[in-house]
Amino acid sequence: HMTFMEAARLAAEAEVAPQRMWLTHYSPSLIRPEEYIDRVRKVFPAIYDKVKSIRKTDAVYSVNLGDFSHDRYWYDFGMNEYAAQQYLLSIGYPTLIYSVSGNHDNDGAIAGKDESNDFPSAWCYRKTWGPDRYSVEIGGDHWIFMDNIVYINNGDPDKKHKNINGSRNYRRYFTDSQLEWLKADLATVDPSTKVYFCCHCPIFNDFSKSEHIEFEQLDILDSIFSAFPEVTVFSGHAHKLINTGNEGYRRFRQYVLPATSGSMWNAPEGLRNISGCGADQGFTVFTPATGSVKYCPIDGSDRTMRIYDGNGVRKYFASDEKAAMLRKNSPKHTDWSSDRFENTVIVNIWGAMPGDRIEILEAGKPLEVKKVKMADPLYDLIYVLPNVKESTAPGKYDKDHKSPHLYMAKAESVDAEIVVRVVTPEGKLRCKSGCTRPKTFDKDAN
Repeated sequence: HMTFMEAARLAAEAEVAPQRMWLTHYSPSLIRPEEYIDRVRKVFPAIYDKVKSIRKTDAVYSVNLGDFSHDRYWYDFGMNEYAAQQYLLSIGYPTLIYSVSGNHDNDGAIAGKDESNDFPSAWCYRKTWGPDRYSVEIGGDHWIFMDNIVYINNGDPDKKHKNINGSRNYRRYFTDSQLEWLKADLATVDPSTKVYFCCHCPIFNDFSKSEHIEFEQLDILDSIFSAFPEVTVFSGHAHKLINTGNEGYRRFRQYVLPATSGSMWNAPEGLRNISGCGADQGFTVFTPATGSVKYCPIDGSDRTMRIYDGNGVRKYFASDEKAAMLRKNSPKHTDWSSDRFENTVIVNIWGAMPGDRIEILEAGKPLEVKKVKMADPLYDLIYVLPNVKESTAPGKYDKDHKSPHLYMAKAESVDAEIVVRVVTPEGKLRCKSGCTRPKTFDKDAN
C-alpha cells in the first residue's frame, strides 16, 4: 500500500511507451445495503477485462474524477473516502488511480459558515488521496489534477442521515492559491507538451446553467493556459456524457463523463442502471497517443447510440398506470404518449463529438433531423416511473432530466428499415446503427 507521493513518483518514472488513461466519474454511493454492493461488483469484470486487453500493448492508469464516496453515507454505512479506497484494494483494483475531489468527498459532520470550511472538511480526502492540486508527467504528457469544489456546509442539517450537520452546500471555483500554483506549474512545462486538465466540475457546460465553474473563471483559465494551443479537460459532476467545446474558449476541448454507476446505482430491482443522459452504464478509455476517446458500456458492447420507435414509446407510456399518474401530477414533464411522438424515430447518440453530422435514413432516404431537449424515455421508465405514486406531490417531476444528445425525426412509414449515421466534420463515418420498425419499447430497450 504505497503512499500518494510514492505512487506519483512511480507514475512519473514509468515507461514512456504508449499509454492509456482510464477515466471514470465514480458516483455515490460506492457502498450501501448488500444489493448495492452486488451492483458495484458487476462493474469490475468489464474494467478488468479492458485493462488486461490494453496492457498487451500499453500502460494503463485510472483517473477518479470525484464523488468517490458520498458524504451522506459516510456515517450511515461507514463508507468514507478511506473505506471506499480500501474496498477497491481488497478486490484487487488493477491500476494506479489518480484522483480529484468532488463535492461529496467532504465531511458533512463538519458544519461551516463560509468558504473557510473547505480545508477542514476535506481531511479524509487528503488522508486517502493527497492534496487538492498536483501534476504528473506520464509518457511525456503533462497531467494536472485540481479540486474546484469549495465546500461550505452551512444551513439546516440533514436529519435523515447521521452526523450531517449542514446542508452540504458548496461553490464551484478554483481558489486564488490554486490558480497561482497552476501558473507556477505551467511555467515549468514546454508549450509543445500535450496538457490534460482534470477536475470534478466542468469548466463550461452549454447544456446547464449550474453544472460548471463560476463563469468569470473561464477568462482566468484561458489566460493561464495561453501558451498552450490545445488543452484537453476531463470532468464529471453533471452525471451526463457530454463531449463539448466552447466557441469563446477554443483552446479547451472538454469531456464530461458520467458515473460508472449509471445514475447512482439507484435503478429498482430488475432494471439496469443507465446514466442521467440515457447513455449505457460504462466508462471511458482515453488514448493520448491518438486522442481517441472511447466510451465502453459495461456489457462489453461497442454501442454508441440507442434507437427508439416513437410509436413503441407512445404505446408503452399510454398504457402504463404510473405514466398516467405522472401525466396527472407533473403535466410539464415530457408526455411520451403525446401525438407529438407519433411515427417518429428518437435516437440517443452518446458517441457523437462536437461538429459531427447526424443522419437518420428511412429505407435509405434521409429524414429531417432535429436535436431535442428532453429526458431519454428509457431513463424515465427506469428512474422516474417507479417512484410515482397517487400521492406524489404535484409538479414533483415537472423538470425533465434532459439528455444533451437526443435527436428526433418524423418517419413516413411504420415498418421501414432505419439507419442512423454519425459523420465527422471531415466527412468520415464515426459510427452507425440501425433497426427495423415497428420496434417495441420496454425496460430492455437497446
